[in-house]
This record gives sequence, C-alpha cells and structure tokens, in this order.
Amino acid sequence: MSESTRFQRGRAKTGGRRKGSRDRIATALLEAIAADFEQFGHEAVIIARKEKPIEYLRVVASLLPREFEITTHNVAHGLSDDELDALIEHARHQRELAASRGDAEGGENPSTH
Repeated sequence: MSESTRFQRGRAKTGGRRKGSRDRIATALLEAIAADFEQFGHEAVIIARKEKPIEYLRVVASLLPREFEITTHNVAHGLSDDELDALIEHARHQRELAASRGDAEGGENPSTH
C-alpha cells in the first residue's frame, strides 16, 4: 500500500490500537509496581542504598525538583517610619516581657545568649 492511499479522506479505518488500551496497560503496570513496592519497597530501598549507592543516589536525585522557587515576605515593606518605629517598640516590649517571665520563673534570660 502506498503512502498516498493510506491516509486518504473517507477511507475506512483498518485497525490500530483499541481505544483506551494504552491507558489500561499503563494503569495495570503502575498498579503492579505499587503493589510490589508496598510489599518489598522498604527492603529494596535499604538493599539499593547499601549495595548500589550510586544508583540509589541517582534515583533520589531524579525525584527532587530541578528548581526551587524561594519567595520571601517582608513584613516591613510598605510601612511608614512611624509604623516601623511602633513595630520595633512592640518587639522590644515582647522581648522584655519574655525576659521578665523567665526571671520570675527562675529561668535564664534569653536576651543574654
């Protein structure tokens, strides 16, 4: 059969993979692997780590994300000078309260460390 007759419009389908067969096979395989891992996984991990540490580390590395996104939230961003002064004063007051509670309970003063 030539290339030109294989893909003509209106030509009847002649077979191919049954719909959903690939998904069924993949699902069955993953379920079998999951069952095997539930039964033997812990032991297999220990053996791999001891007997084949390079391969073990390759698997570990392959499971880690390739990139990390680090975001920070700056509490002071957008605060006025007066609000920053109030925040600093509040922090100082909280530290003094914690220190006085520690002294009253016979504990150490956390600000001395």
